[in-house]
Amino acid sequence: MKDEVKNVIYIVLDILDSLAKTSRETPEFIKVNENILKDIKNELFELLKNDKQKTQNTMTELIGILPTILVDKRKFPKNEDLIKFAEKSLNFKFPKGNKSRSEIIGIIIVEISKKDDNSIEVFLKALKEFLKEDSTTHEEKIRIKQKSFVDTWLEFFDRYKGDR
Repeated sequence: MKDEVKNVIYIVLDILDSLAKTSRETPEFIKVNENILKDIKNELFELLKNDKQKTQNTMTELIGILPTILVDKRKFPKNEDLIKFAEKSLNFKFPKGNKSRSEIIGIIIVEISKKDDNSIEVFLKALKEFLKEDSTTHEEKIRIKQKSFVDTWLEFFDRYKGDR
């Protein structure tokens, strides 16, 4: 859920609290059914709660599948390919210095865990679509063989973000 939507929900909750208070203090001005108001507030809180669970599931899913992809030396033959993938797809600057393949993958996973909900969701959806064999056209299959996995992914990801 976008932050703007969350903010609107919080504003609505504040308005509902104000209405309830006004209804109690000056019932001749406005009368609100407290039970209905309580139900509405509960549903709004449920939306916020479900969004948090969805985000955790998205994060868990991504952190679950990404290491398997990152350790694949056919996709990422050099450590520089991993760094390029992370910097350009996930928009973070990789720390300088010589790092082992395992350290690089670990840093990528940690950085992902710090990302906001929306960017993780977009990244995961794009990655799933990219990895599906069905979504790759014949021309893209040819290009994949001529380009590295990382370059093909970055091209796809830029197009994917542009289509949204």
